[in-house]
Amino acid sequence: MIKFRRRSRLSLVVAATLAGITAGHAQVTGLTGPFAGDKPLPRPKGPYALVRLGTARVAMRDGTELSTDIYLPDRPGPQPVILIRTPYDKRAFSPERSIQGSVAAFVEHGYAVAVQDVRGKFASDGVFTPNLNDDVDSYDTMSWIVKQPWSDGKIGTYGCSALGEAQVIAARLRHPAWKAAIPMAATGASGGAGGRNLPSADWNGGAFELASSVGWFASYGRKVPQRIDGKPDYKGEVWQVLKRLPVITALDDPVFPASDYRNFVSHPPGDPFWSKFPYLKQGDQVAVPALFIDSWYDYAPAVAFSQLAYFQQHSGTFGPTHRIVIDPSTHCDQHFEGNPTVIGDRTVGDARFDFWGLYFAWFDHWLRGTDTGVDRMPLVQYYNMGENRWRQATSWPVPGSHDISFYLASRVGAQSRKGDGALQLQRRLKAHIDRFTYDPANPVQSIGGPLCCVPTKDDKSPAGAFDQTPVEDRRDVLVYSTPPLTHAVNVTGPIRAELYVSSDAPDTDFTAKLVDLDAGGHAWNVVEGITRMRWRGGYARQMPPLVRGMVYKVTIDLQATSNSFLAGHRMRLEIASSSFPRFDRNLNTGGNNADQSTPRIAHNAVHIAARYPSRVILPVVGRP
Repeated sequence: MIKFRRRSRLSLVVAATLAGITAGHAQVTGLTGPFAGDKPLPRPKGPYALVRLGTARVAMRDGTELSTDIYLPDRPGPQPVILIRTPYDKRAFSPERSIQGSVAAFVEHGYAVAVQDVRGKFASDGVFTPNLNDDVDSYDTMSWIVKQPWSDGKIGTYGCSALGEAQVIAARLRHPAWKAAIPMAATGASGGAGGRNLPSADWNGGAFELASSVGWFASYGRKVPQRIDGKPDYKGEVWQVLKRLPVITALDDPVFPASDYRNFVSHPPGDPFWSKFPYLKQGDQVAVPALFIDSWYDYAPAVAFSQLAYFQQHSGTFGPTHRIVIDPSTHCDQHFEGNPTVIGDRTVGDARFDFWGLYFAWFDHWLRGTDTGVDRMPLVQYYNMGENRWRQATSWPVPGSHDISFYLASRVGAQSRKGDGALQLQRRLKAHIDRFTYDPANPVQSIGGPLCCVPTKDDKSPAGAFDQTPVEDRRDVLVYSTPPLTHAVNVTGPIRAELYVSSDAPDTDFTAKLVDLDAGGHAWNVVEGITRMRWRGGYARQMPPLVRGMVYKVTIDLQATSNSFLAGHRMRLEIASSSFPRFDRNLNTGGNNADQSTPRIAHNAVHIAARYPSRVILPVVGRP
């Protein structure tokens, strides 16, 4: 435990202590070799021509046939096969409509590629339910592939989001021909494994990921096979229905196709409904080397590290083979080519990375036996924002990091950025209560953050880093800041807030957002989390209703990041009770939030005192 000498004045304590915390960490050097981010390459052209073999109807064990396109390199003999399973139309991977050129890239590099519409989607038979059959359907497809004359019996898998989740879900069945996986942004498949209970990608801290879920189900989640070209334009409708109460009715309009949205929003975490899904469960064993890819502005980067750790601990001799790369982008947006890299409105330097070189090296090593060096690759490669450089580490949390508590303090009140809310290192706190009113009819607006799949009329992504100043002007947002930093502070690792709170409502939410306030006054959102108070004890069971006047300790998971707060910047924490429309609004009634439409106002408070040491816990790299 790192301890700090106490001083009588807050500014002296923070400035003197933070001045000694460096932005670097021990025994870490710049990347070199094929995995370096300093000389990124476009998708490389390979020596082989692409040949489309045709479309196969692959029968699953229950007789359902899944449509699968086969692409081969123009070279003799059977080849290793890359399997891509998608709910987003396999035709999008064709050379004519290729997503990021992935099929052409692998085929030109000498691999056979099988692209499959998952059950109930586009040209495949059956009824679609997200993730429900991804384990057995993946296994049965692999069993079919190894019997084909163009297959040499070795399979790799690749894909992002639902395509990555299908890989994590299938890993528990351990197909013997499966030799390598690249699951990207696959954290929605974690289930209860690894100690971070995530029933699906739609729930976070007991709150429903409203914007991303409504956007996804409206655009991609239809139950019946999608046998039409293109998809309807739902851009205007989606943003309007996000405001609708009760939230269970958001997609009831005939313009939206039938989907599982109602089921997903109406079954909270811990409901037996989730047990039928093949998400990774504690105790599941896996047996495939996995290269995890994720992003700091995706919705659950800390869960990606949890998946990595779980695979390390539950794959026997494969434990040392797994790796992870975390870039600064938003959901499935790794292949950025611009310099400088802009995430939302925030410029983070040149974050380009030779992802394609890494993919080829990964598959060449595990599928062809080529010594590409991936077995000597660092366990973790990640991008540090602020410092704006790629880094590597031998473990997670990274070597040299220490959890340091920054305690909330105020004297007059922390309501809005105009208040006197402070973050301080000393625990000697003057007793104070910061009160605010949460009205679900006037929630705090989400500005950026880890949103996915929400269409906009101008096709500009609403995800990423944006100036939070409009949010901080509200009196229902508590704002706590350090003084300007005298030296850079490197925050790299998992982040959490521990608050002592009270409310006059039987249930309510508390949100926490870490912000980088730069010297120009831009308040960039870094990470954000939420806890619905009925789930403050975890998902095993709902906690009893809140009692007026009683103080409760609540932990808010802010996921993870790597962000250097530069000299002259301030570290800032925002506390509120809503972040809408990212999360559904807690109506404060204590009832079933999904099917209620009449909210009540909650009078909430954060308590500060020696006995109530509300704080944010940051993993700071370097010693003071």
